[in-house]
Amino acid sequence: MRWNQLANEPDRAMALADILCAAALADETFDASERVVVGAMLMKVLGVSELPREVEHHLDTLDLAGLDLEAALARLELASARDQRKLLEVVADIVKADQVIDAHERAFALRLGKALGVSEADVEAMLA
Repeated sequence: MRWNQLANEPDRAMALADILCAAALADETFDASERVVVGAMLMKVLGVSELPREVEHHLDTLDLAGLDLEAALARLELASARDQRKLLEVVADIVKADQVIDAHERAFALRLGKALGVSEADVEAMLA
């Protein structure tokens, strides 16, 4: 999959937004600055200079308390191991953004890795 194709597939882009926001919220905080970082990361991954309107609205109204990680991954439809690694790399960048990886962030990354079939050692290496 070419990541920039997601810009034209709002449901899949919103699934990616769900996963990235959940990663940012793993340490139990998701403030305006983190929302900006997630938005910027989404733009980078999607290869756009502005988020699609549907994705922007989704970020503004997102209810992370009800996020089902496995359902979001299913909506994202990552077919290759390369795409799965790319997603984990992006999540690792988000959880490392504040230079501190707390236990909740590590647990989220490991849970995501397990759901993707990526070894714990590989996830730990991405977090290092």
